[in-house]
Amino acid sequence: MNAFSSTETDHGVNLLSVKNIAKTHGEKRLFTDITFGINKGEKLALIGANGTGKSTLMKIICGEMECDEGEVYRNNSLHLAYLPQNPVIDPGQTVLEHILSGDSLLIKTVRSYESCLSRLHSADPGDQEKLQHELAALSRRMDEVGGWTMEHKITSVLEQLGINGLDAAMGTLSGGMKKKVELAKTLAGMNNCIVLDEPTNHLDLETIEWLQDYLVATDAAVILITHDRYFLDGVCSKILELEDGGLTGYQGNYSLYMELKAKRLEEQATRQVRIGSVLRQELEWLKRSPRARGTKDKKRVERVYDLMDSTDSQRASAMEFSVTNRRLGKRILEIKNISKAFGPVRLIDGFSYSVKKGIRIGIVGPNGSGKTTFLKMLMGQQPPDTGRIDIGVNTRFGYFDQLSESMNGEQTVMGYLKEYADEIKRENGETANIRSLLEEFQFPVYQHHSKLKFLSGGELRRLYLLKILLPAPNFLLFDEPTNDLDIQTLSLLEQFLDKFDGCVMTVSHDRYFLDRTADFLLIFDGEGGVQGYPGSYSEYARYRKEQQKIEAAETQKPDSRVRHNTDQKKLSFKEQKEFEALLPAIENLEEQKAGLEAFFLDPVPAVLAEKQELYTRVCREIADKTARWEELADRAG
Repeated sequence: MNAFSSTETDHGVNLLSVKNIAKTHGEKRLFTDITFGINKGEKLALIGANGTGKSTLMKIICGEMECDEGEVYRNNSLHLAYLPQNPVIDPGQTVLEHILSGDSLLIKTVRSYESCLSRLHSADPGDQEKLQHELAALSRRMDEVGGWTMEHKITSVLEQLGINGLDAAMGTLSGGMKKKVELAKTLAGMNNCIVLDEPTNHLDLETIEWLQDYLVATDAAVILITHDRYFLDGVCSKILELEDGGLTGYQGNYSLYMELKAKRLEEQATRQVRIGSVLRQELEWLKRSPRARGTKDKKRVERVYDLMDSTDSQRASAMEFSVTNRRLGKRILEIKNISKAFGPVRLIDGFSYSVKKGIRIGIVGPNGSGKTTFLKMLMGQQPPDTGRIDIGVNTRFGYFDQLSESMNGEQTVMGYLKEYADEIKRENGETANIRSLLEEFQFPVYQHHSKLKFLSGGELRRLYLLKILLPAPNFLLFDEPTNDLDIQTLSLLEQFLDKFDGCVMTVSHDRYFLDRTADFLLIFDGEGGVQGYPGSYSEYARYRKEQQKIEAAETQKPDSRVRHNTDQKKLSFKEQKEFEALLPAIENLEEQKAGLEAFFLDPVPAVLAEKQELYTRVCREIADKTARWEELADRAG
């Protein structure tokens, strides 16, 4: 597999490089001979199937884990912040204590200053003079290390993420709020490289959109793992794919990666046809020359086996999954005037809905607005406070829980599934056994008798998903199904749902997945209200932005009875000239970007590094100039 390497150029400083690294987990070789680097300001994404070692590679980059072979080189100027997939928290720490936990001199100084300030507020009069001297010394230290800048950044990030209550204990926060605090801790530091492992998990859609905009605008380099394809498309200028133990690099965002990957696979398919022709000839030679195999031409025999391995690996990549499901009755699901509250927090207030056959419903809303509670009420796991839920006699739910279920780590993959079914019936009437289903769901034969404790988090989620589908439900309830699943599995699931003729109801923060699987939305507002929207999530997002613009314009209309001095809001002569020049400049940059993307479809190796650097700079300039144009356009009216 060709490795993708990033080199130092006249335009960019190489912050970090990995050279020929390898890692084995248990008996499984995760990857070998991995080489790449990241320059200042670059935005890289690491993608690949569950279990290929993406999170392990991240930990090696960040110094959290040692590699078996190779080296990691870090520039002296590197200041790295790392958000792991499953951060460890001290439930007794306050939000502020958690954000300021760390060992850097800057963090220690800010932490000492905040602690002294807090002690001064509650100190006895006799201790105040001593504490004031200590605070003065710490203030000078804050000047020296840039602590005030960091304090301002912390305050800004907390405000933008909607985090108040800095004295709240971490153990009392919801999953979504914990993730926001972790993000604030990661982003608030004065770092020039940000490493994020599944940063969108447990976040609501509004926060994901904010994070996407933040990462596009930041000058820091970014390395991230995510399954969110719109996020990849909007943020990244390079894609690194971990596959078959090696790394392949693609210049451009996720859409361009798909084009380049398709082109590469087409070339491989053509090569496979040639390999097949050669293989037939070689096999004939083996049949005709049984004695020669043992004494002569061993290299030719080895070549035959290499060719066979090559064709086998290609066949393993083709997958399709389908099952039959029970026929739905006339009455599927009736929700009649239900309400639900926890103490003073009202989640649902008098909601009614009748589910029609074949509908695909997406459920969106802020964290803590009652989306998961709603699904649990449908499943009978939570009773409504008022109203009732009537389920049709032929309705059979398949519920994919946000947290999955507790799994016995000593159980094998095959044994786990056999508890639920030995085989299923496909749409064409044929039956399939567990072994073939596992292979179609990206579990190779060698994993069938592996213990669950050796699977990655994503592999466990994929196995749990297969278990949900085995009993052939006709109404699927998904609660955050995309968490920890790789893009390949999500694509497989989306294809399955395209053919599924039952009902689907999905709580998700993944905009791409919602667009693929939902044609009607239920929007929870967090105050008890639930509104319907006929359309995709992207259509709703555009509608919401238009409504916000209209509302903002309404609130800014001057009262005719009051004279306002609006001259200060108008653009200056210099700003007007700048405003008029921005759109042509953005159009030129977009043309430049399109030209570079065309180059990447058929690159010239000698100038590839230079074009990669230029592409990163052009993308950043487009983002900066677009933000400036929007700012001036608002003032120009």
